[in-house]
Amino acid sequence: MLVKYAMEKEPVRVPATAPLRTILEAVLEANQDAAIVVDEAGALLGLVGIHDILRRIVPRYLDLDANLAKVMHENYFDEVFAKQGDVTAADLMSKGDSVDTVSPDDAVIKAAALLVEHRRKVLPVVEGGHVVGVITRRSVLRRAIEKLG
Repeated sequence: MLVKYAMEKEPVRVPATAPLRTILEAVLEANQDAAIVVDEAGALLGLVGIHDILRRIVPRYLDLDANLAKVMHENYFDEVFAKQGDVTAADLMSKGDSVDTVSPDDAVIKAAALLVEHRRKVLPVVEGGHVVGVITRRSVLRRAIEKLG
């Protein structure tokens, strides 16, 4: 099976200048895990995942010891998030050359392997330098269940 038969053709696309609020609203409305950052011509600039957004507000030292989260005051999340008003897609995104991509004519198993191996939830599908869709863990499994009958 090829990626073009399992991909989602209408991913969330945002410009690099999109503010955090716009990104969040678009991703949540579309029930997706990421926004594809594109230029005016539709070329891939990067990807902003939900993880990238949360990583921006969760201090890195919490990775070292989850017990440290217990000492944070109850409004910490709200306070830090409120300070993110000027953050844009360009500030959050994984840059285009570090983003795994697939083409519509790649095998779905290649996409699935990248999703698993690199712990991704979404891969941009690029053809001729332009984003034509995304393939996600869910879209792969959706296609697999169709094959099960």
